[in-house]
Amino acid sequence: MIEKFIRNLESNLKIYVGLLEVTLELNDFSSNEFLALSNYIENNYNHVVLQIFNEKYIVNTEHILSACYFAHKAFLSKINISKSKNIELLLYLSTNRQIKNAIYDFGLDYNNGLKQNYLICIISPQNNLEMIYLDLKKKITLNEIKLEIESKSIEKFYRIKNYFNITDNQLKVILKSYNLYKEKKNLLDFPLDDLFLALSDIIREKMILLSLEKITLNSLL
Repeated sequence: MIEKFIRNLESNLKIYVGLLEVTLELNDFSSNEFLALSNYIENNYNHVVLQIFNEKYIVNTEHILSACYFAHKAFLSKINISKSKNIELLLYLSTNRQIKNAIYDFGLDYNNGLKQNYLICIISPQNNLEMIYLDLKKKITLNEIKLEIESKSIEKFYRIKNYFNITDNQLKVILKSYNLYKEKKNLLDFPLDDLFLALSDIIREKMILLSLEKITLNSLL
């Protein structure tokens, strides 16, 4: 499990994020069991969020950390879309206001084979991630595998680009801001590292717009 600390003094936000990748046997782990597990963690650890999601549309670790930050900031600012932080996390991962879509795209997929790799995210206001992790291992079998979300490929690039409806022009604007873009240069001429960095920045911008959209809606009420 990797652990990260996120702090924002302006919003008084302080969270510890634990992230690991596991293989789950979905025939042994129903949606009801996940709900029970999530409730157990919430009831036994103050203000802790547990979420399990697939990595299909995850760019990198920064994508997840940004979603953790904006989801928690939304609750602090009382502009949250969902009533629960673990659902709010999925909304920011997907940059989408539709809860049903976020759950369908990032949640447990029982229609695509029973044995799949998933990411487990633990968010806590205290530095007790290891304790929670050990408690989880007592509740379910965690077949932990190497974290692969930093991997890059052309197939992954286009899968994520298409899912988030990111255009070539949007990417070119970001690449220009890095002083990397040259006129008449095809996107595929850029190194994958630059393309994924641009993807990550655009998705973070979409998270910002999602939070601002909620503020705008509130101001109209």
